[in-house]
Amino acid sequence: MNRRTLLLAGLAALTLASLRPAFADEDAAWTACSADDAKTAIEGCTKVLARGAKETLEDRATAYTNRGISNDDLGNRQKAIEDYTAAIKLNPKNVDAWYNRGLVRDDLGETDKALADYSEALRLDPKNVDALNNRGLLRRNKGEIDLALKDYDKALSLKPDDTDVLINRGNAYSDKDDKAKALVDYDKAVRLNPKDADGWYDRGLLYRDSERFDDAVKDFSKAVSLDPKYGNALYERARIYMDRKEFDRAIADLTLAMKLKPDDDDVKAALAEAQDGKKHKR
Repeated sequence: MNRRTLLLAGLAALTLASLRPAFADEDAAWTACSADDAKTAIEGCTKVLARGAKETLEDRATAYTNRGISNDDLGNRQKAIEDYTAAIKLNPKNVDAWYNRGLVRDDLGETDKALADYSEALRLDPKNVDALNNRGLLRRNKGEIDLALKDYDKALSLKPDDTDVLINRGNAYSDKDDKAKALVDYDKAVRLNPKDADGWYDRGLLYRDSERFDDAVKDFSKAVSLDPKYGNALYERARIYMDRKEFDRAIADLTLAMKLKPDDDDVKAALAEAQDGKKHKR
């Protein structure tokens, strides 16, 4: 199964300092509202919002957005949604609030609501690569592969070397069984960012499905070398080892995978199969 590559730029790259009025350095509450520390930011933004109409609608929307980001950083998802919603009511053109609310809803599994938020963010900012990528992911998960590909194509027309989008488009092509196009995207992704385990893993899946098992093992091994806790890569490599009756190698991979994914029934079954295969190997 392909690992899901979600762009979190709205929370990771969108720093609170970038969402602040020009006078913020002269105002203690605004300085706190723009702080990197989430608790400090929440306290500062709350003080700003307590001023009510003394702040402009746009600045109050910014304070709500900052507090939403900080609440999400602390795991307060519902409060984050409430803050982003308040920001949108005050300033419906606040792209960051739409996008970040979409991220939270996406993470909570509220697919249709997240899609609506990403779509509104894109209506306001059609060149938002992160929103295009994330909407494409949701569309792919809904089985809307052609719509997902349109989002990925648009994102890559704006940012051709975005390896996350390349991997995701490769996964969508794989869903359509268009192995040639998928391979082009995976090849480019691992060339541009050879330290990203996901690119190697997803290309490994393609090689496995193409019965290029030696190449698949190499890619799964590369993924594991970059991310030793990559349970899916360990499992997939073990399945190939089992087909080759290399049971000791399979058992080693599956034993580690079990530690990483103790509730995974597929891993449990594969480990039992490998142990049984070793026991009866001739």
